[in-house]
Amino acid sequence: MIFGIPVSIFTMDTIVKHYVEKHFPMGKKKWFFGKKVLIHKYYNTGAAFDFLADSPRVIRGIHTGIFAIVLIFYTILSCHKGNEALKISAGMMLGGGASNLFDRLAKGHVVDYISFGTPFKRFNKIVFNISDFFIFLGAFLFFFQAYKGGQK
Repeated sequence: MIFGIPVSIFTMDTIVKHYVEKHFPMGKKKWFFGKKVLIHKYYNTGAAFDFLADSPRVIRGIHTGIFAIVLIFYTILSCHKGNEALKISAGMMLGGGASNLFDRLAKGHVVDYISFGTPFKRFNKIVFNISDFFIFLGAFLFFFQAYKGGQK
């Protein structure tokens, strides 16, 4: 199980990205669940919210550095018994980070493809991918577990 979570997330997101790349030309959109979920291709050269989109080398460096830290942390955790919640959360961040970093290094951008139809127009403009969800969920679980552990 040690590397099952990150490998599964990486594989799943890579398969979906490949499908979107092949079947969704730029500009093609498909709504699901009564215009609640939108699938469309978007190339993100920056970080979240296109932060530093004009500085791809900086973003690659930051992304690589954060990925290395998470990988080291995950590897250390994996060598010890216990801390299953931390291992799972770090595995989620590692798998999602690996998929997005692979895109960034191989293609020069991250392939995003999911948006949501909400009453909040600014939120509707944000485009995610599966890896992003696992990175956010993993970070949330990690900090929740760390906070909970500090409460003992």
